Order: sequence, then structure tokens, then C-alpha cells
Amino acid sequence: MVLILFFVLVTLDTEWKFYRSVIYSYCQTHEPDLLKQHKAHKLQRCCFWAAGVNDLWAIDQHNKWLKFGLGLHTGIEPFSGRIMWIHVWHSNCNPQLILSYYLETIKQLGCKCLMPPTA
Repeated sequence: MVLILFFVLVTLDTEWKFYRSVIYSYCQTHEPDLLKQHKAHKLQRCCFWAAGVNDLWAIDQHNKWLKFGLGLHTGIEPFSGRIMWIHVWHSNCNPQLILSYYLETIKQLGCKCLMPPTA
């Protein structure tokens, strides 16, 4: 999924839509072990290390409020503890909506992708 996000960042000026099937096929190709763990509900927690600010963002969704018709989605920069976004919506299962949260934050921060666009 990181590769897909980099591709979207390179082409921020145009509107791109990625469907669940595209992300699923990417995961099947590049992350088959994680996909099997996800299907078996046996994902293992892992520790991470961040070199500095904006080196890593933790993105999470919370389903606890779905019984009230509300889905919470957050993005946090763990090195500084800064909340990048927090959105409440009637669902948090739409990958296009979640990607829009990420891209909106990128635009607000004025970040630019370091990868050259591919033809």
C-alpha cells in the first residue's frame, strides 16, 4: 500500500481513485503473509522505531462507535505525538475516504514527494 500512496503523491494534481480490488491484489503480490494473518485474525503487534518527526504516521480506525452510526478515524505522528487528523463519519470502511484524509493532510503540510514522476 505504501507504493500506491507514493504513486498518488506524485500525481496530486489529478484525481485518482483506487478500488479495494487494486489494494487487495497489491497485498496478495507483495504481502501474502500479512494477508493470511489478517484473514485468520492473528495479526501480531510489532514495535517500530521512528528516526524523527514525520518519519512515520500511525493510522487507525475505531469501530466502537459504529453501533451509534459513527466511525472514528485518526492519523497520529508518534514521534511528537501530534494528531494529524481525527475524523468522525458514518463509516470508516471506505478506502477512498480514508485516502482523502491522508492526502488532505499532505497538502496542508505542504509536503512534496521526493520520487520523480514515472511516465
